[in-house]
Amino acid sequence: MPPLPSLAAYGPFECPFCFMMISASNTLAWKKHVYADLRPYICFEPTCRNGNHQYGRRHEWMEHVIKNHWRTWKCSICLSEPFSSATALKSHITQQHTPSVPSSQLDVYVEDGKNPKPLDSPAQCPLCNDMPANADAYQRHVGRHQEELALFSLPNLETDEKSNHNAEFVSDCSASATSVDAEIPGKHVGANYQSIDRYFFDELRAEKLLLFDQRSPRELLESFEWDCTRPQ
Repeated sequence: MPPLPSLAAYGPFECPFCFMMISASNTLAWKKHVYADLRPYICFEPTCRNGNHQYGRRHEWMEHVIKNHWRTWKCSICLSEPFSSATALKSHITQQHTPSVPSSQLDVYVEDGKNPKPLDSPAQCPLCNDMPANADAYQRHVGRHQEELALFSLPNLETDEKSNHNAEFVSDCSASATSVDAEIPGKHVGANYQSIDRYFFDELRAEKLLLFDQRSPRELLESFEWDCTRPQ
């Protein structure tokens, strides 16, 4: 997480990432703002119709997962273990219970077998080989993966601070030139410096924005290599 800017101690300041004036008096408020800007959380279900929708809060993303995808499928004909997908249950019924289940009724059996997945059951991380023990652990584990990637995409604040020093220098030159011009009739050098100053800030903002990766959240996550090995 980038450190809380020093200007925060003096009141509202411009966020170096979204360029909005914000108030963040402590690290927790700053962290919430940064993640709200980045909206790092997305759904990993391959069949999700909103797979590229970005959530700004962990709980919003996890509520979507639980409501729409946290499911198991149980065969109503036999005592087999629950299946993790509708496709798996359909395959089971086709292989084990044909012809007792006509093909015209297959989808009905599959839909009837759908149940909410217990929140205390384990779920495999879609980004690594780890197996969080329950829904809360899954939310923390997968959420941290996504936060890591989102923070990785942020521009370097140290570089930006140097650029800001340059901007202040140009601004000072502009002010000095304007005061000199006022004493020299017919001279408008100060106005030219002010144009340069505005152009400099426009370029600085554009440079920051270009540092954000333009790929979709899903493409970024799939291209990232995760190491979930716990230290010994």
